[in-house]
Amino acid sequence: MRKAAYWAVFSGAMGHTYGHHCIWSMRTEVEPYFVMTWKTALLRPGAEQMKHVKALMESKPFAGRVPDQELIAENYEGANHLRAIRGDDYAFIYSPSGLNIKVNMGKITGDSVAAQWYDPRTGEYSFIGIYENQGTVDFLPPTAGRGEDWVLVLTDKQ
Repeated sequence: MRKAAYWAVFSGAMGHTYGHHCIWSMRTEVEPYFVMTWKTALLRPGAEQMKHVKALMESKPFAGRVPDQELIAENYEGANHLRAIRGDDYAFIYSPSGLNIKVNMGKITGDSVAAQWYDPRTGEYSFIGIYENQGTVDFLPPTAGRGEDWVLVLTDKQ
C-alpha cells in the first residue's frame, strides 16, 4: 500500500487515493463481504500511514518539483525499484525494501547537503550527516526487507 503511494507521488502524480472496501461501502454492520464497519476500517494501518505521505510531500515547496530518476546511480528491477523526485534545493528517494541507494550528487543546489532518513511507517526523521554535493554517495537504510521501506531526504545545507 505504501509502495504504490510513494511510487505514484515520486513519479509526478498530483496525489494518491487510498481506499478500503469497507469504507467505500459505508456499511454499519459486518457482513460476509464487509468484514468490518466503515468506522473501524478508518482505523486500519493503511489509512493511518497516508498522513505520512502527505506530510512529507507538503514539507517542501511543490513549485519546481520534478521526478528525476537521474538522481539514482544504480537502480533495481521490479518490486525493489527506487523512485526519486526533487526540487531546486531538496530531493526525495524512495526505497521500497530498504536496499542501498546510490545517489548521483550535484542535482540540487548547495556545496553540501544534509541527509536524513524518513520513516514512511511513522513519519519520523533520522539525521544521517552532511555530505559534499558531488560525485556518487551510497546510503544504506537503517533496516531492509519486506515492509522496511525508507525515504532518503537530501536538503541544501545552506
